[in-house]
Amino acid sequence: MRKFSKQIFRIFAGFAVYAASINFVFCAENKAKIPTKEDAANLLFYTGFCADYDFSELLAKEPSYLSASENFIVGVVRLRVLGQADKLTNPFADFEKSANAGDPYGKAALAYCLREGIEKPVGISVLNNTELEQEKIKLSAKLLNEASAKGVMFASRLVGENLLKSKNSLEKSAGLEIIKSCADSGDAYAMALLASAYERGLGNLENAKEAQSLLNKSADLKNGVALYALGKLAQKEKKSEQLAFFYFENSANTNYPNGIYEFARCYLFGLGVNADYDKAFTLLKKASGFGAKEAWNLLGICYASGVGTEENQIQAFEHFRRGADEGDAEAQNNLGNYYYFGKNVAEDIAQAAKWFERAANQGNAAAQSSLAIIYLEEKIAGKSAYDAIPLLHKAALAGDPEAQSNLGKCYFEGIGTKQDLEEAVKWFTKAAAEDDAQALGNLGACYYLGKGVPKDESKGIEMIKKAAELGNEDAQKAYKRITVNQ
Repeated sequence: MRKFSKQIFRIFAGFAVYAASINFVFCAENKAKIPTKEDAANLLFYTGFCADYDFSELLAKEPSYLSASENFIVGVVRLRVLGQADKLTNPFADFEKSANAGDPYGKAALAYCLREGIEKPVGISVLNNTELEQEKIKLSAKLLNEASAKGVMFASRLVGENLLKSKNSLEKSAGLEIIKSCADSGDAYAMALLASAYERGLGNLENAKEAQSLLNKSADLKNGVALYALGKLAQKEKKSEQLAFFYFENSANTNYPNGIYEFARCYLFGLGVNADYDKAFTLLKKASGFGAKEAWNLLGICYASGVGTEENQIQAFEHFRRGADEGDAEAQNNLGNYYYFGKNVAEDIAQAAKWFERAANQGNAAAQSSLAIIYLEEKIAGKSAYDAIPLLHKAALAGDPEAQSNLGKCYFEGIGTKQDLEEAVKWFTKAAAEDDAQALGNLGACYYLGKGVPKDESKGIEMIKKAAELGNEDAQKAYKRITVNQ
């Protein structure tokens, strides 16, 4: 029983096909219109469908001839419609031109970019990181105050958001009141923020009851954040998958990154719509371009499995790495698997352990299980079975069959913990219920030998046979020996 189980590439869960589809979406405008500054301000915060507007005339205009207002609108188009925040022609430059010309919308948008780290200002780039952050905060606050004084709604809301993040209760309350005032004035994004704040317990009990109403009002105004939240709520409450699909589709129409990502998942897994891998892949590329870090992992899976695109392990590795660098736990776990198995990269247990640890620290059960195996195999200096047991417990309690199987093995043999045959049977049983072949074989052996459970040779043989049929080599050998001797 000493051999530990490490499943080969647990990165592909299988894609399902859903048989039905629906088509109840918001009606787009009959004719695309040229956006006003207010329209652009709404689009900046995912309110309104991009397809409702015609940006061609503005984008075709010679940049030097753009007015301050037009520079603001073009910046929004680059950021929210074209997704070019990381290109040479970036929105920060457009907002900076608008702000320098005195446009309050440009000032507020520039402050937003500074806060979100979309682009660092050239004038203070020589400062060290700490000084740079301090200067950015000061400049952002100054710009927001100036824009807010000129009546720019989203500038006031951004001030409220900043206060809401404060640890000071008075500032937090003041921020909530500002956002509430913006929501009362019809700001759809403020409504979504307020609903989120109420759901987190801010405000009073009556406020909490308003959260759903606020989300509905915001969604009616085509706010992508609210539409996404309603889609997730439909999933959480196990409402119709088609309803969730409807919300995610419309959230995606605002170019809200998380909305695009969930919309892609619907097509990938056939959730509320017939599966369409090509469309899912295209949407995942778009989602990653607009900042949905989880999309990198699914793109890696698509490349690794040849779903929606040609199989390409090099691209799979690169996408897992990009997602891992962005902090996505699933991508970190999958990147760890590539290093562990030497898949299209030199085997590197230290690198595998590094990425498994990062994912494990975020609560990823598969990574906790994999890191535990590395410790059990004593492949990392200073780490042993005693370090593995806590990780296996966490992953096992989270329902990971591999961890449950290996935890059972540790209890059976007293590895890293005191021997406890009944506890071993408990964890083997949980993993076997998920058809973990090694756990089935080990549980069968426990019944066959009467270890940790009343002896039942017949039941034991059946379990060992099933494990053998599932491809477990140890079970195959054991079953052959048993049947030969019968």
